[in-house]
Amino acid sequence: MVTKIQYKCYNGWRGVRPDVSGWATWNVALWLNNDEGLYRAYRDFARNHKGRLSGADAEDFVRKLLPNGTPDMKENGGFKCYRQVHWPSIAAMFREARDR
Repeated sequence: MVTKIQYKCYNGWRGVRPDVSGWATWNVALWLNNDEGLYRAYRDFARNHKGRLSGADAEDFVRKLLPNGTPDMKENGGFKCYRQVHWPSIAAMFREARDR
């Protein structure tokens, strides 16, 4: 019998582990997509990136862009929230923007 692991999602975004809400992932995506300057920055990064854009690539870029986390994260642990972000999901978002 195969057991499917259920991840806790937040507005469709999953957390890094099954026991972690996807709030941090959702929050990073929210800020990146709702600020034109941030959106253009990550889209341009994705377009100029050589090779497959990985979760680690997305994490490095976001940590440079927002070193202290998003403004909402400051109320919820600051940059420590980055440990709860599912970075492969953010990388997929980057790849989708690159192809638009």
